[in-house]
Amino acid sequence: MKVAMQQGQPLAPPARMSIARLTWINVTKDLRLEWRSRDVFNSMMFFALVVVVVFSFSFEREDSRPVMGGLIWIAFLFSTTMALNQSWARELRNGVLDAYRVSPAPAEALFLARF
Repeated sequence: MKVAMQQGQPLAPPARMSIARLTWINVTKDLRLEWRSRDVFNSMMFFALVVVVVFSFSFEREDSRPVMGGLIWIAFLFSTTMALNQSWARELRNGVLDAYRVSPAPAEALFLARF
């Protein structure tokens, strides 16, 4: 729909996007970047494997079975923290955060996209 501009009248502002929509755009951008490079995924999997192996050596064979689920969750949480750190580092390195600061989009959308 075109908005006719009369003399001296500015164009109507574009419709505001919701925070959920902006969050989804940021999430798909990050997933697309990761799908192309796969550097974060590979390091996450290797780190999770190392954490599980190191923790499994700390228990005796009979004692490790009941705590194995907890060890897998610890490995998952540590590796996602590492991936989040690498994601923020990529954003800082490429100047995306500076560009995002001057955009009219709310900062909550970027924050929510990281979780």
